[in-house]
Amino acid sequence: MSGARPRSARAWRWALAAMVISVPLAWWLEAWVVSAIMPPAFAELRHLLRPVTTFVTWGLVGLAVPVAVVAIIVHRWLWRRVALSPAGEPERDWQRFSALMVSASVAQAPGLLAVLAAVFGAEGSAVGAAVGVSSLGVAALGFFMDGKSGLAATQERSTR
Repeated sequence: MSGARPRSARAWRWALAAMVISVPLAWWLEAWVVSAIMPPAFAELRHLLRPVTTFVTWGLVGLAVPVAVVAIIVHRWLWRRVALSPAGEPERDWQRFSALMVSASVAQAPGLLAVLAAVFGAEGSAVGAAVGVSSLGVAALGFFMDGKSGLAATQERSTR
């Protein structure tokens, strides 16, 4: 398989860091786009929808923790499947990276839904909490990786 994939422990850390900051960057981009190009009538609609979207967004904050746990479980399950794969080491690196991308996407879902709710007027405190908790869930993937995979395995290979 071709494509960019982490090949060293430093590259794995950078890939994980990029995944962690992607939802906060999406929130910043959403705020910029809404302030720059949305018509004044949209501000009235956002104000009208604010109570509902804020309530839903606070629900996403509570949902973000269990979803992060599910993402860790999914990640470890995918990682075990990669370990059992008959593929060679370059192919396994690609599979490990794909597993990290899939599980990070699961953990980011509540934060991305909160950013969508921000478009429709959710309060910044609720959106920030959902984005923060889901970003912490993505960061947790780096800490809960199997000892023989992820950062540990890449560091082990790079020291040989």
